[in-house]
Amino acid sequence: MYIPIDQIHQRTKCCELLGVPREQLVAHADVDENALQGDIVPLRCFIRLIEAALVVTDDPNIGIVLGKQLNFMKHGAVGALAFASPTGVESLLAFVNHSQQANAPFMKIQQHVEGEEIRITLTPSLSVQSIKKFVVDTALSSCITMIRAMMSGIGGDSLIKKAIKYFSVTYAAPGAIQALERYQNALVVPVKFGQPECQIVFHRNIVGKENPYFSSGLIESMTKAIKPIPSDDGEPLVSRIEQYLAAYDFRFPALKVIAAQLGMSERTLHRRLAEQGVKYREICDGLRAGQAREWMARSMPVDEVAYRLGYFDAASFYKAFKRWEGVSPSDYRRLIKEGSTL
Repeated sequence: MYIPIDQIHQRTKCCELLGVPREQLVAHADVDENALQGDIVPLRCFIRLIEAALVVTDDPNIGIVLGKQLNFMKHGAVGALAFASPTGVESLLAFVNHSQQANAPFMKIQQHVEGEEIRITLTPSLSVQSIKKFVVDTALSSCITMIRAMMSGIGGDSLIKKAIKYFSVTYAAPGAIQALERYQNALVVPVKFGQPECQIVFHRNIVGKENPYFSSGLIESMTKAIKPIPSDDGEPLVSRIEQYLAAYDFRFPALKVIAAQLGMSERTLHRRLAEQGVKYREICDGLRAGQAREWMARSMPVDEVAYRLGYFDAASFYKAFKRWEGVSPSDYRRLIKEGSTL
């Protein structure tokens, strides 16, 4: 998978503002500088850079910092298209539809209308599981930045609070009160931690208002300007593997079994996954983690969740769940019950 080089420039610029020179970041990530010279770069280079940034800045919340810098112009044609839409709802829909194309390597983005709410669900792809918090934090923070730009001069943060009901994220709340305050100050609206899905929930009556920056001409030109990002040939490899794994009811087979079903050797499949910066175990873990969150939210007994996911005992599931979410299953369920809202 590949991403536009602009994605790299934005992240390295953010680190420079935090006192980390680009050269230091690239060196720590052990990325070949030649790989960063074209219009597009492999996704694995991006992941390594972000993993390095989290280490050298010693800041687990740099996604919040980056999102503040992502105004409409830095979102390119996608941002301009959303900015020019007739209403807030259509702006959201345009941004979701075209952001899904632009962010396909990072996450799946979906919009749902439920009564008086509009929900945008963000599902990080398995290939970025090691930096999923960064990916989600950046998306939430940039959402605030973009809405603030659209509402400039007509209400500021008070109107943002009326437009967005809350954010929800799957990871646990930061332990330090300073970190919690940082989220509140940066994201303006309440944040619910430890939830089954990452979502942005809007009040439909507010975002349904007319957009003062509507421009049909700009919409037409920006729609033509949006180009697809090069990816794997045909259907993405990870998606194909997930489809095969779905038949095993979480009793996942060895890599060589899936490789045979894909018509390639185990060695070839291992190499192709490595090129995308993802491991077979991470794909299996991603499927189990997503299902675990859903079942935990339904108050299914932990022992039953562990059994259904293919674990021989609850202790093994506890260990895996804490690796996925950063908290134990019991703490995760407590966070859900409490709402974990700032």
